[in-house]
Amino acid sequence: MAQPFPNHPNLRGGFAPLQMECDVNDLVVEGEIPKELNGSFYRNGPNPQYAPRGQYHWFGGDGMIHAFHLEDGRVSYRNRWVRTVKWEKEREAGRSLFSAFNPWTMMKALPAWKPMALPIQISFGMAASCSP
Repeated sequence: MAQPFPNHPNLRGGFAPLQMECDVNDLVVEGEIPKELNGSFYRNGPNPQYAPRGQYHWFGGDGMIHAFHLEDGRVSYRNRWVRTVKWEKEREAGRSLFSAFNPWTMMKALPAWKPMALPIQISFGMAASCSP
């Protein structure tokens, strides 16, 4: 059963996690995007799929890639979680299994876990690409 996310500044407002992957074509645009501006803007960042165990830190969660595609004055959006071993195990369990500050808590949740396969994820940066 899904648990509510805690009232944490990095889990609400503009930082609130998106709880689904989606594709949205032809978004509503306020103003006008020049038809000559064609390309994609990608952003990666934290986006936990389940409420965290223990304290939350945005470096310790799941990652999500967001993409805005501009073409002929129109904009589309797409997002996807980064499929790490951690993400796959939590998806399979239907809940958060790992603590951001102590990833070894997984030993209790996954007795057959091999420590050498400890999932480590670092999310940072952004990139943009525009064609002339």
